[in-house]
Amino acid sequence: LYLNCPHVSTNEWHPFTISSAPDDLKFGPRIHLLSGEEVAEVPRPRGLPSGVKWSKFCKVSQVPNDWSELNENQLLDKSDTGYHDYVSVHIKVHGLEEQKARTWTRKVKEYLELLSPQKKFPFYFKRLDDRGDVSVGKRVGPDNLPIIRVDGPHSAPSEHFCNYGTVMIVGAGIGLTPCASILSSLTKYKWRKNFSPEIVHLYWVVRQNEVDSFQWLGHMLTELS
Repeated sequence: LYLNCPHVSTNEWHPFTISSAPDDLKFGPRIHLLSGEEVAEVPRPRGLPSGVKWSKFCKVSQVPNDWSELNENQLLDKSDTGYHDYVSVHIKVHGLEEQKARTWTRKVKEYLELLSPQKKFPFYFKRLDDRGDVSVGKRVGPDNLPIIRVDGPHSAPSEHFCNYGTVMIVGAGIGLTPCASILSSLTKYKWRKNFSPEIVHLYWVVRQNEVDSFQWLGHMLTELS
């Protein structure tokens, strides 16, 4: 897909490869709007009067062996959560060594940091929708312009991997993003329904001094395992 940031340039568009699975746009998890962590629904307590409404959640990392051990400070209201249906891309920021931002990627990075109170990645935006409910994401910046405009998605060769029993995936550097999309799609959705391919060989070539910038891959593989 192509991305444009009107705050940086209204006419400058850049292509990026989708790194999320196609089904992430329809079956994303419910998350805590502030931290971005996935949440679990807390069962209705025994003995709670039927007339009392109950719709509570807690972070997955705080799920206890016994729900009665959960304290009130760990409970989240439904309004504190939202469905995280998404499309993701991974962007390599160029020009970080320069004193002033000159590249498009660095200008976008610094603009997003201005929109975040903590100014530290990752951060998660939220907004009020037309019904007044809190939703994941933010559409418009303080300048009343769209934060990001998207053109796409466009077709890519990697979308045909399900047509084969054995697949070899090769990526170099940031070219790992389509590989990540395939791995995520297989482990989260396809293999649970016995879809092909049965065997996947992954080869990734990267410079040693760039490995640290791919920490997101380690986090993704941990979540998928």
